[in-house]
Amino acid sequence: MPKSLPPIHPGETLREDVLDPLNMSVNQPARALCVDSARLNEIARGRRGITAKDQKGFKGNRVQNIIESCGAFVGVIPNRDSISAFATENPYKYFLTELDFATKADLPTLAIADPRVRRSDGEDYNWIRMETEASESPAEKAIGALWERWSPPPRPHDIFLAIDLATPSSQVDSALRQLVERVTGMRTIVGSEVREADLQSAIMRTIKQAFLVLADLSGIADDSFNLDVCIEAGMALASGTEIALVARGKSRSPPFMLRRAGQADNLHK
Repeated sequence: MPKSLPPIHPGETLREDVLDPLNMSVNQPARALCVDSARLNEIARGRRGITAKDQKGFKGNRVQNIIESCGAFVGVIPNRDSISAFATENPYKYFLTELDFATKADLPTLAIADPRVRRSDGEDYNWIRMETEASESPAEKAIGALWERWSPPPRPHDIFLAIDLATPSSQVDSALRQLVERVTGMRTIVGSEVREADLQSAIMRTIKQAFLVLADLSGIADDSFNLDVCIEAGMALASGTEIALVARGKSRSPPFMLRRAGQADNLHK
């Protein structure tokens, strides 16, 4: 039986897909994502992994949140020396919980399971059977068909960029937006791209549904703040959306009502 390939470290992906092609250090993406540069450097060098503490923005159940941001789901259930599988008990609890999240979200779903494993708390008649030790998959056609059934995610992960719309960084092809999207794999949205009749309500809803709000509070002067961006940041705080504050100039405290979100760090160094 051929040996399985070791999993790819996320730092390798960060280096080869982002840092090296763009010829940059970790400092720029760290500032854009408002994360500690030393921590990101350790990940990029493969010296540490990504933990739940590094993954801000998840509301409620983190796994469910991730699954609901997908357009389809493939679950692999290997043999774990037990025939009966329950969603509430080990060793299959996490496999089945993810499968149930996908089913509840009405995602196109494919389950590939060892023939010895039988679900005891639900149906498994549509599972594709594959020996855990098998080197070839009988599910290639089914996986191909799953692409045809792909549907828009019920809860896509977007980053709302609260920023002065008169600045070049607000444009869809700006270096800032390209960097954030390249590093996170998420789409960025600014207020001018929300197009509905009741614009204010639509922006509030977009902020509430965002995975993260990145708010550039920079005003006309280095010691001032942009009023509209402060309002959008306040909406994020009120709705419980994860928020990161940045501003031109030295790191400083934001307006009083936004201080729960932390300091406004310098994004423009």
